[in-house]
Amino acid sequence: MTAFVIPDISRQPQAPVTYNGLGPVKPWVGAAAQFLGHMFGIKSIGGVRSDPLPDHPSGHALDFMCDIPTGNALADYAVANYQALGVKYIIHNRMVWNPAKGWHPYEAPASVGYNPHTDHVHITFNDSPGSAFVNGTLDGSAFVAPSGSGMTLAADTSSTDDTCAWHLKAAVFDTCVISKVGMRQMFGAAWIAAGIGIGMIAAIILVYAAKDTSGGNAVTKSAGAVTDVAGKAALMLL
Repeated sequence: MTAFVIPDISRQPQAPVTYNGLGPVKPWVGAAAQFLGHMFGIKSIGGVRSDPLPDHPSGHALDFMCDIPTGNALADYAVANYQALGVKYIIHNRMVWNPAKGWHPYEAPASVGYNPHTDHVHITFNDSPGSAFVNGTLDGSAFVAPSGSGMTLAADTSSTDDTCAWHLKAAVFDTCVISKVGMRQMFGAAWIAAGIGIGMIAAIILVYAAKDTSGGNAVTKSAGAVTDVAGKAALMLL
């Protein structure tokens, strides 16, 4: 994956807000939309709208519409500067971040249903401005580059992704029936069992065929070899 280069805008004057449709967001939220939006080339940002949760209706939340690589870079930057920006929590690509727990799998409240947030980064801001919000704008010199790439690394963990593979939803609950890792392990066990079963059937057929022809001790050994090959073939399918 090609690294997303973050432009240095710490000394650049901030242009007037150009994003339409933000609505009456809090001043520090609007400043963050302008600052992060221009930095990462975001073309569309959602702000105030109706929602079962209070973040968007109260003007405390933004949705930065973007692809996953751009979202990874934006989320990493927001995490590195959460105090300067006044970030409360971030949701992106099936993960949620907050200062207390860091990144962890996202489980949506039952009232809103599950949204993987793969086409945007959701950021909810605190009730008061971050430390970089001065005189109605954000002081770019107060920001730092991310020291790590938590979301970028999370995007490449296909073999260890323990997020939910099957959600069971109803009016009063939204629960995960089985994770992606659990699903992968279940199918792997099924392939192994099928391979062993096929090998055993082949061995039995060869043994009986050998007895019908020559009493066949040599063929009995061949049957064992067939069983071993079938088991190895099953493991290769995983």
